[in-house]
Amino acid sequence: VFQLVNFRHTGKVDVEGAARFVSPRDYRFSGAAHGSGLGYGELHDLTASANFVAEPDQVHLNAIQLAALGGNLRATGEVRNFRRFTINGEVTGISTEALTQFVQAKPLPWNGVLAGPIHATGNLSERDLHSLLAEAKLTIAPVEGSTPVRGEIDASFDGAAQKVTLAPSWIELPGSRADFSGTPGQHLDVRARSRDINELRPVIGIPPGLRSASGSFDGSLVGALDDPRITGHATLSNIVLRDAKFDEHIDS
Repeated sequence: VFQLVNFRHTGKVDVEGAARFVSPRDYRFSGAAHGSGLGYGELHDLTASANFVAEPDQVHLNAIQLAALGGNLRATGEVRNFRRFTINGEVTGISTEALTQFVQAKPLPWNGVLAGPIHATGNLSERDLHSLLAEAKLTIAPVEGSTPVRGEIDASFDGAAQKVTLAPSWIELPGSRADFSGTPGQHLDVRARSRDINELRPVIGIPPGLRSASGSFDGSLVGALDDPRITGHATLSNIVLRDAKFDEHIDS
């Protein structure tokens, strides 16, 4: 049933329940499954559980619980014709720090907690990342002991195209905010404002001699995020260069 070929899968799954079998077109299996120490690709030490009812051409899944990346997914779902699946659920407790580590991105000094609804459909076959189509509307809430970060991310993912699309979304730090939409790696529209651009040093190249400034940017990032072509309008004010301060605006 599960054509898992592209990734390494590990762990233990226990299943218990009841069965009635008359023929390949007349049966019913129901019960509960619990897995621990699970691994899927680069995800490790997952735990998962669900109640299920399997009948010809359809499997119903209820009370799905998955623990991963320090957070949880609670969901319901179904599998039709042992090929196509649908999942609807709610994500809670996944930290941006854990997510950054998972995608092997540069560590950031900010941390928040992601939560919100998700919807996904796909194929059990792993070809083209299960032909997964997923949507998520996630909020970011501050974490105690870290620079507070807030935001809302409205994202969709197309597994066959390996593309993430962002509907209007935003992230906010104590003195800065960025609103953005588009397709990362292709074309991303950005509107950013900052009362202290030092907050942004971890993600943008700021000359060491620039001690502080207020700034804004309205424009687009085109191409790969690690080397984008940037177009738009930027402004700096209240500039401090080493020990010199300038109140004038710099536009570019």
